[in-house]
Amino acid sequence: MNKLYPFKFKAIYKEKIWGGNKLKKKFRRNIPSSKTGESWEITDNESGISIVKNGKLSGRSINELIKIYGKKLLGNITTQKNNFPLLIKFIDASQKLSVQVHPSEKNAKKLNKKNAKTEMWYVLSAKNNAKIVYGLNSNIDNKKLKRVIKNGTLNSYLNEVEVQAGDSFFIPGGTIHAIKGGILLAEIQQNSDTTYRLYDWDRHDKKGNSRTLHINKAFKTINDTGKKTRNHKFKKNIIYKNNNYQQKFLTISPYFTVEHFSLKKYFNFKPNYQRFYVIINLSGNLKISADNKIYKFQPGETILIPASINNVKITGKGEFLRTYIPEDLQEMKLYLHKLGINTDKIYEIPGVDLF
Repeated sequence: MNKLYPFKFKAIYKEKIWGGNKLKKKFRRNIPSSKTGESWEITDNESGISIVKNGKLSGRSINELIKIYGKKLLGNITTQKNNFPLLIKFIDASQKLSVQVHPSEKNAKKLNKKNAKTEMWYVLSAKNNAKIVYGLNSNIDNKKLKRVIKNGTLNSYLNEVEVQAGDSFFIPGGTIHAIKGGILLAEIQQNSDTTYRLYDWDRHDKKGNSRTLHINKAFKTINDTGKKTRNHKFKKNIIYKNNNYQQKFLTISPYFTVEHFSLKKYFNFKPNYQRFYVIINLSGNLKISADNKIYKFQPGETILIPASINNVKITGKGEFLRTYIPEDLQEMKLYLHKLGINTDKIYEIPGVDLF
């Protein structure tokens, strides 16, 4: 049996009516068209399964790796039907995405869906005055909300938030949301591709057809239907820093933790069979040393670190995201405590309330 190592996967590109070519411009990707809306970096989903592109296990699917190596790859994480529990992607929203909602854990069961979809966004670039939609801007009851959707005036009730590079948003299942035009972002989410559209800006395809809406299912999914949403542009971050790096906690939830690192010299960590990690290089030519072997790590690349690797060291100058699934809230409190951070501050981090 082969010893595991950091895995890179072949990107799975998705052409979308709202897609663009920013992945080519920013990361020099060989994208299929100027309407490339998504690049699925790591996925084990019925809509796409990642294939290893580096090392001795090149050509193997991520699902094969899980079946063969189990805990050596995932650690203590248990998953449904041995699927990888996360979906990691880049989204190039050259134009507006539909106003939509995804099921939460509770509502996924009601809708007979296998997986819920809570996600988070990290904005990589945004044009001037670019915006996202995060919930509603006023209190309206269900009856009125359905009426404004039907008559095409939902836009007036959407909570729009201006964004810029470096902003992050945690989006629990059941939250009304959309990405408006001119935004490139990284998305970390539960392994699900279930989306219910509420409104598509009266858009039509080349044949004059509008895209299907899913109003009834969406209303079974929306959390706090009709309630005003507080501003979710998170300006306060919990930060640890030393001479080698700055570590910012963007999201801590039962589904995933996401940290942003500004690297000056190096960062060390040890999976030690506890869990896998996903590292997304945002900028800088970095190197990853894993069990004394060195791997080049370019901007725009995503790497899966298996749980069976003993020592990982990331070196260079740049920025990256680190994603993993925490065991529980207590574990994260202990982690913050070891960093010298007041554990009460953990409740300021988006997603903690879902534990």
